[in-house]
Amino acid sequence: MTSTHESLLLREQKKYSKKGWMTLREVNYKGYIFDLVALNPETRELHIIEIDLAHETPKDKIDFARKLGTLKIFRPYANLGNKIKYKSIQPLLNALANPIRISILEILSNESLRYSQILTNLGFKPSKDGGRFGYHLRLLLNNRLIVENRNKKYEITEKGLKILEILRKLEKIV
Repeated sequence: MTSTHESLLLREQKKYSKKGWMTLREVNYKGYIFDLVALNPETRELHIIEIDLAHETPKDKIDFARKLGTLKIFRPYANLGNKIKYKSIQPLLNALANPIRISILEILSNESLRYSQILTNLGFKPSKDGGRFGYHLRLLLNNRLIVENRNKKYEITEKGLKILEILRKLEKIV
């Protein structure tokens, strides 16, 4: 007699029998052998039997895996490891991912302005769009692309000017 968990997996195995593999997400969702795969982050794919030999899998999991046959766990990004580049600029790219924020940089590249002046230049209404606009401003502040000076005016930073210059060059390429 098979448990509910086993019958679920047997049903899934039939569904994937032509492919012979399941994605890591699907394996994790089923709560099956994920902890063993996690012990091998550098490995792109593993056969269940290989996991068994390497990590002394409990006998009931081994027997069940053998009933299922060969099952590969596919991990498309496992070989990347520390090779993923540009992690440090992800927050900056996020800050530049909206045309409103780029427009704010453009406006401030000409002169320092107060909150309400920037809002008006962009065509926003303070009573209606203040919260949304504040969100965009905070992202630029957090990424040090703009600063608020003593006079409560916002100005673009040196970093912000360099980024704007890069964006202008990119626009010419595209």
